[in-house]
Amino acid sequence: MKIKNIIFDLGNVVLKTDITKTIQRFQEYGIANIKDLLLSEENIGLYYNFECGKVTAEYFRDYVREKTNASISNSEFDEAWNNMLLEVDSDAVKIIYALKKHFRCFLISNTNIIHYDYLRKQPYWCINLFERWLFSHQIECRKPDSRIFTLMLQLADIKPEVTVFVDDMQINIDAANLLNINTILYQDMNFAELETKILLMAHILKKI
Repeated sequence: MKIKNIIFDLGNVVLKTDITKTIQRFQEYGIANIKDLLLSEENIGLYYNFECGKVTAEYFRDYVREKTNASISNSEFDEAWNNMLLEVDSDAVKIIYALKKHFRCFLISNTNIIHYDYLRKQPYWCINLFERWLFSHQIECRKPDSRIFTLMLQLADIKPEVTVFVDDMQINIDAANLLNINTILYQDMNFAELETKILLMAHILKKI
């Protein structure tokens, strides 16, 4: 069946990110053990719940401060936390505009209230590129949970067989595949190469 829809991930697909910059910024504020805290298996559940909107920003900040014995202010915390968010890929914006001539375009993102509040105030915020979007913290569900994909399919009234999902994480790709959504793992390629891959899948371009 011909591809009609594209669902994009945000982080590391449309928006460039680098968690090492957040770790470095926290360290500059005197929190030397932030890397161990953020990347530890012990705190996976906390971060999962934060991205699902089940933990408030206040609780998240206080938890980190307690575990690190830090006296960092809320504004300093948020500035450091958001330091991983770099910029929207300018090529991505141009190419998505071009792809919209052929496809309906959507967005699914695992995020949290601190990041979301920051991003929506930035001049590069590109949410209007997409016909519909889902942010995990607003719906209490995150990838790779199948419910977030099912919800998008239902709200957008689209069929999985004519939809392609683009994400940089294999675990999310696998979850979408289980729902018969076509997928592209966005790794080791640029956005122009992604565009070509999508157009080939949709039979708009033909292999030479």
